[in-house]
Amino acid sequence: MGPGARQFAEYQPFTPIIETLRGFLTGTPSAGTAITAIVWCAGLTLIGYLWARATFTKRA
Repeated sequence: MGPGARQFAEYQPFTPIIETLRGFLTGTPSAGTAITAIVWCAGLTLIGYLWARATFTKRA
């Protein structure tokens, strides 16, 4: 496994998101996992937006 994939696998976003949802559904939310999940979602959204914008401006 390459270094980039290894780092992503170690700090992947799915566990904090699942733990946050599980906490909200069981009535025991955790602020630490919620903040981590929000940061991951915002970061992935920003990367997707910038990538889409770059692709659009390159093709236009």
